[in-house]
Amino acid sequence: MKLEKITTSQMELLVYEYFEKSSLVVVPRFDSMNGCRYEDKTSIWGTRYERIVNHECDILSVSKKLFLREIEIKVSVSDFKADFKKKHQHLDENIKHFYYAVPDYILDKIKPLVPENAGILVAKIIEKTNRNNEVISKHWIIKKYKSPKSNNLAKPIDNKKLNAIFRIGYLKYWFHRKRTENKRLEMSLNNELEM
Repeated sequence: MKLEKITTSQMELLVYEYFEKSSLVVVPRFDSMNGCRYEDKTSIWGTRYERIVNHECDILSVSKKLFLREIEIKVSVSDFKADFKKKHQHLDENIKHFYYAVPDYILDKIKPLVPENAGILVAKIIEKTNRNNEVISKHWIIKKYKSPKSNNLAKPIDNKKLNAIFRIGYLKYWFHRKRTENKRLEMSLNNELEM
């Protein structure tokens, strides 16, 4: 039987669905340069810039209690191992919970390598069968395999940072919609030209 593999984009959607109800916002590909300006009378410029996180996050989620959660998506063992070459090692004083989201077919190989503080979310295929035990549909689901340890130094974010995260999520959504719609429109126009 052929092994069905999941893509990073599919994993992003599963992670979004998993955290959707327990989050105020879930943002993919959150950049470390995102932050906020605060008034600071001790600064020459009168302001200081604070980053929201100190490294790029595959997915950043804000819990209803205003704590940050990072989810790192890995769809292969080599991708997972390459993660340990990163300087930051997913350590950030602002992130309360850190998870790896992985497909079930790599779980046994990566389990011994997962840091003690990290939670694990596992994606797997669920098959629906009829009375004759014939598969009539399949779909991916994601479940928590291991809970993360809380970073007790993390503090809830303020409204300024929350608004910045909302704005970034909003911009990413519309950029994606615009790009998708432009591709659809371009394909439609090209099809008309070919006729």
